[in-house]
Amino acid sequence: MIDFDFSYVFHHFPEILPYLGETILIMIISLVFSVLLGLLVAAAKLSKHRFWRIIGYGYTNLLRCTPAVVLLFIVYYGLPQLLNGLGLNLNEIYKGIFVIITLSLLFAAAMAEVMRSAYESLDKGQYEAGVSIGLSGMQTFIRIILPQCFVIALPNLGNALIALFHEGAIAFTIGFIDIMGKAFQTLEEIWEDDLVDAVIISTPAPSHFQLTMSALAAGKHVLCEKPLSVNAIEAKIMTEAAIKSGKKLMIAHAQRLYRPHIKAKELLDRNEIGKLLTFRTFLGVGDKEESVSEDWKSSISEVGSHRIDLMRYFIGSDVKRVFAYLTKLNPNLKATGDDNAMTILEYQNGVRGVLISSRTSYNGNDRMTQLFGTEGAITLYGEKHSVIVEKENGEKNVYTFANELPQSVMEPTTIVGEFLDAIENDTEPIITGKDGLAVMKTLDAIYLSNSEERWVDLAEVEIETDLTSRERK
Repeated sequence: MIDFDFSYVFHHFPEILPYLGETILIMIISLVFSVLLGLLVAAAKLSKHRFWRIIGYGYTNLLRCTPAVVLLFIVYYGLPQLLNGLGLNLNEIYKGIFVIITLSLLFAAAMAEVMRSAYESLDKGQYEAGVSIGLSGMQTFIRIILPQCFVIALPNLGNALIALFHEGAIAFTIGFIDIMGKAFQTLEEIWEDDLVDAVIISTPAPSHFQLTMSALAAGKHVLCEKPLSVNAIEAKIMTEAAIKSGKKLMIAHAQRLYRPHIKAKELLDRNEIGKLLTFRTFLGVGDKEESVSEDWKSSISEVGSHRIDLMRYFIGSDVKRVFAYLTKLNPNLKATGDDNAMTILEYQNGVRGVLISSRTSYNGNDRMTQLFGTEGAITLYGEKHSVIVEKENGEKNVYTFANELPQSVMEPTTIVGEFLDAIENDTEPIITGKDGLAVMKTLDAIYLSNSEERWVDLAEVEIETDLTSRERK
């Protein structure tokens, strides 16, 4: 991972310094209001009347269990809608007001507990002593009790101010600019901002081409979700644009970074099962219903592209030819693309295998891969273990990993960290645009094979960088 670089901080600090004053102002105002509201809530919790105690405890329980970003969205999007019905238009007011309201409501719950505990820590005799010398109850509270409460609560008030700075970082999600972050209203703002060095594109595949081309043209590094695009023509244009711009283009084929897959690659590279001959790989998800038709969704491109890349990575060779059958089985899936795909792949080095991808795998466990060599086999994501090696001579080795997740749970990876490392160290990304292009060539061949019901050699997939003709065959 990237080491902390003080020079990077000092270099960019002058650029964020202008927003420091606004950040501090928002935090101080929020702290003041949260303390005042917290005092009222604390008084309610200490009240002798059951009604006010219910209000006080209900407020703190509700607000302390509400995520800050959820409360911000309720205030920012819900409050204007509510007041619009009363004839008040809040759509054009300063966004910092919504941030102040959110943080004040949120931290008032914490302040109420701070104040309540500080008050209850004082000797009750002090109140009686104040009253006995002729002070009223309010005078005793203001002159004697309240100052001591603030002294006791001061450490927690300091912690609250630090927490306010942390929580204040969510303000960028509504487009508020401060020292913690910035949200953009338009793509053009991102492309024009010199502080933005890189972007992550995780939108539907049909938008990848335009977004990636715009980002590269603006001098941004790009981490693009798989598949790279919707056909090999666009993928080649994107790859060439990255080379021409001198910026990194990395594809998020994250399954290479699953720990069992990393181990399998290690075992294959050291010929643990001899020469690899063939494979069977399955990958399925359980999509049940869709409210709208999303034509870009298909099992082979959305799901199978993961395994097309993974098998190419395992085998160390490009696909030579394919034979595919794509079908639609679940009528509840509105997308017009296939929801199940069966593909036979033959590689340049002679390895052959079967890839099955599905959007109708409802058992939550459809990610097994088996690799067969001349001296044994590797099974990944089997019924009981993530990696099993079974040798021809009867030897069996099981590999386990710390904090293994159920097979139905997606494993988090270091894909973003790898992308940042490539930028920071100016090295080639571990999954390049060329890798994404190889997947797109295979996908184009698969679609052609399905439509013409025959074997298709990848050499038949012509790639001409013609921006006026980018329709999949």
